[in-house]
Amino acid sequence: EGFLRLDLLAASSFAIVTAGYMVARFAALGKTAMGKPAETVVHPSWVYVAMIPRVLWEYLMHQIIPVSTSFMYDVSFPQHLYDLSVLLPTTFFVLLAVFLFVKRKQFSPAVWLSLALIILPLLPALNLRAMNREFLVHDRYFYLPSVGLCYLLALALTPREIVADRLKAVARVTRAARVEVAGIRSLGR
Repeated sequence: EGFLRLDLLAASSFAIVTAGYMVARFAALGKTAMGKPAETVVHPSWVYVAMIPRVLWEYLMHQIIPVSTSFMYDVSFPQHLYDLSVLLPTTFFVLLAVFLFVKRKQFSPAVWLSLALIILPLLPALNLRAMNREFLVHDRYFYLPSVGLCYLLALALTPREIVADRLKAVARVTRAARVEVAGIRSLGR
């Protein structure tokens, strides 16, 4: 019963933030949803797979060069697999993956964490079957990956010795927090 109260208390903070967001959204847009539901069209599987690098490219470009921002961007499915809007981003990400694989031992765990903070929040946005066929890129998916991009930029601008010391400090704090949580839970039993 004690855990239930603690869990409800923790969940209430999320409920308060969600309610605040909905109030702000309603105040700004005058409604909680955008018009009619998204129109979905079934495409062959290769189209969805081919579009993933293109969509990632669009997100990356809007993160790095945020010009002409909107809440949705006009990125639609290609007509052919050899379309340059698909081939160029695919080539870029294949080369990037090869580079990261070859240099994987030279990167610190912080770099990998920053890359995970960029990629993982975008995974739901890559479910292209659920997206409107004309608007595959949405502004709301930029926010969380920007944390990873800022972290990566901070790592690039910080000397390696300082980053290593900070990672050790974060690890110590994390271990201490785990011990405290375990202690609190054992007191509750």
